[in-house]
Amino acid sequence: MNFVTLEFAFFFLFILIFGNLLRNRPDQYRLVLLGCNLFFYASAGIAFVPLLLCVAVLNWGTAR
Repeated sequence: MNFVTLEFAFFFLFILIFGNLLRNRPDQYRLVLLGCNLFFYASAGIAFVPLLLCVAVLNWGTAR
């Protein structure tokens, strides 16, 4: 999925609407955003997903 495609525009619109519905539930909101982020990176290539997971865990651990 590329940033300049109609497919990405619909995906982004879905994230905005669904994320807005979950704004009062921070834990679920974060999980949905992480899942959408993983989906976006997996659409570019499955090889990037482990890298994203490692960075996410590292950032989460550093913030804790």
